[in-house]
Amino acid sequence: MTKQQYLNSQSVKEFVKWIRPKLSAKNSFIHGYTDAKSKVIYNFDSIYDAYEKYKWQFSLLSPDSGLEVTGKSFDESSNQLRLLSIGLKNSINSKNKDSCKKYCKGILQWGLGSGNAYKNNCKYLDNNLINTTHVLKIWSEVLNLNDIDLSDKIIYKGIKINAGFTKIYSVIVNDFIIYDSRVGAALCMLVREFCKESNINDVPKELCFAWDNGKTDNPAHKFRRNPDKGNYKFPKLKNNNWIEMNVKASWLLKEILEGGNSKFRSLSDPLRSLEAALFMIGYQIN
Repeated sequence: MTKQQYLNSQSVKEFVKWIRPKLSAKNSFIHGYTDAKSKVIYNFDSIYDAYEKYKWQFSLLSPDSGLEVTGKSFDESSNQLRLLSIGLKNSINSKNKDSCKKYCKGILQWGLGSGNAYKNNCKYLDNNLINTTHVLKIWSEVLNLNDIDLSDKIIYKGIKINAGFTKIYSVIVNDFIIYDSRVGAALCMLVREFCKESNINDVPKELCFAWDNGKTDNPAHKFRRNPDKGNYKFPKLKNNNWIEMNVKASWLLKEILEGGNSKFRSLSDPLRSLEAALFMIGYQIN
């Protein structure tokens, strides 16, 4: 499936038409939850409202200065990712393997913290991607959203993908969003609501996104991101379907923003902003 084939499918066209009015109109989308750790209560009355309430506490050692950089707002995160993107692209273009790994690790630390997921991905970079710049250049070309054909699984089968590497690709591949458990869960929930309102009995295959619960030690939150209800079933997010989900979601979100007159269109980075909104929504969907 190519980008045009995907966007021309009837279910995608109908979903795009359905969701555009809900992007920023007040009371067009109602959702809320209590953050399990901070106990902060979040309530959203539109998808744009979720973007405005974005919060992600990050801390990393800057590959540029070596100093610790912290933040939590969308602007702070967006600015840091912009700097990391510039550094990583320059490293790949100059074939500087050491610098490339340094910027990759900065991106991983921004998104994963310094726990096991971060350490495991760093170990993979050090042990498996010896020629890091060459490999990332090839992978970023394969993931080009205008050229990739999801039917040709062989060409992208060997590409490393997880909650860390989706972040790396998001800064070197144009319009490639970060697809993690939160973004996936939010997309599934929106598709489910679209199906309910449109009297569609089963989730269309083009909109059947994958979800994962994310890490939690609290049994009460074990299924907080599970979108399944009644006939509406969604697959779990796994290594063998992650790239397909990431590419389709990237195509879809870009298409959603291409039309309509939502507030997202006036922002400096509409796609990253919509991704951030879904990140906030998908923390808990049930």
